[in-house]
Amino acid sequence: MENFRNKQYDLFLPGIPDNAEIRLCYLTDLHGAWYGEKQAELLEEIRKTEPDAILLGGDMIIRRKTETLYAASDLILALASSYPVYYAMGNHETRQRLPGKYRSGYRKYEKKLKQAGVHFLYNSSAILTLPNCSLRIYGLELPLAPWYRKPFVPALQKEAIDYYLNTCDEKLPTILLAHNPHYGDTYFSWGASLTLSGHFHGGVVRFDEHRGLISPMFRLFPKYCCGDFYRGDQCMLVSAGLGDHTVHMRIHNPREIFTITLRRKETL
Repeated sequence: MENFRNKQYDLFLPGIPDNAEIRLCYLTDLHGAWYGEKQAELLEEIRKTEPDAILLGGDMIIRRKTETLYAASDLILALASSYPVYYAMGNHETRQRLPGKYRSGYRKYEKKLKQAGVHFLYNSSAILTLPNCSLRIYGLELPLAPWYRKPFVPALQKEAIDYYLNTCDEKLPTILLAHNPHYGDTYFSWGASLTLSGHFHGGVVRFDEHRGLISPMFRLFPKYCCGDFYRGDQCMLVSAGLGDHTVHMRIHNPREIFTITLRRKETL
């Protein structure tokens, strides 16, 4: 069992009502890791933050490893008993859903979580309604080909995100769950108030809060590797995640969850 940190972010976004304070917990790239029996250590830390909602950024499982469905479901079912949970897809969930011998196991996993109230965001959105604010949460699921090819992928145009998700809602503060941070420039252009990504596992070797060595696409020094990035009033957060896949090594690169507190951005 590995240790993890709870990285705190305080963000000021347009559209948040006066005196509102929204706390979100963001988890990604669990890859079937365990944190105590029935995920007790992870659940204890999340509950201490008293979140209003849980956001899942994908790759909670490992494709072709059905045992990882149990690690993910134990965690997500426990969270769904206390909080609204929104689940966007990573490349491992997308691949597990393809026709083949692993598809039935994923369908049972999905059915169990949906029955517990988990919102699956397959290129769709949902509104999180809280006593003092409403947010629209989008889940972007990019097809494996061409958007996850190694090492070269085409540019992702804003029009492609419009095709998958429609245009960004301008009436509410918006959160985009987009697993692959390689396309960060396009996410900013699309217009979400806050984008949450993962996938790069902190670059394996992490040099500081924003720079890592290599992405799973075998690209050196990826631009949006880890940490926080800003463009005007918009923010993108990239988590190093909670688990590993392929490269089971981390140097100066702790596993992590994010606690994100949203407040109103004052205008002059």
